[in-house]
Amino acid sequence: MANISYAQWAPGRAATRHDSGASPRAEKPQSVRAHRDAATETVLAERMNANTVSVISGTPGGTYFRMASDMAFVLDDGENLRVLPILGKGAGQNAYDIRFLKGVDLGFVRTDTLQQLREDNRVSNVERHITYVARLFNDELHIIAPREITNIRDLAGKKVSFDVKGSGTDYTGRSMFKGLGLRGDQDDCRPGAGRYR
Repeated sequence: MANISYAQWAPGRAATRHDSGASPRAEKPQSVRAHRDAATETVLAERMNANTVSVISGTPGGTYFRMASDMAFVLDDGENLRVLPILGKGAGQNAYDIRFLKGVDLGFVRTDTLQQLREDNRVSNVERHITYVARLFNDELHIIAPREITNIRDLAGKKVSFDVKGSGTDYTGRSMFKGLGLRGDQDDCRPGAGRYR
């Protein structure tokens, strides 16, 4: 005697016949198991995402990247908290990434790079969207030049590199030069560099 075939119906879809030879009783436990497995995966996914903090850091080998890696190593306690470091361009770009990039919970910036956001006409209510958490350390800016350069003003008319475009060094260097009255001309210069006069 042949097995009875059965039909499933869903609104907007024509009924279909299944002649696979399996009875409804044989398929029901599989359906329950699949539903249970899906629910288990959903719970696992929600728990992992709720307990993971994504930190935008800096370039490989840089201070921010090392600090984020240390945070991940020290603070990771299994299922309760996971710190996930993300490679970034540096403090200048990090300020924008924290404000706008999906999936970024916190990051490292310099205090002067927050001013960069405030001065950007495309961005409003910076204080409302970004929270200052803690001061970690004083950052240093070193100027390296040939021996004939004995004063920062001697760089007037010279091509100066400020590291990767979007980095904290890039923004701070340009801001410092602007404060000293040295204006940059970036026409036909590579990213991160400019001729100052």
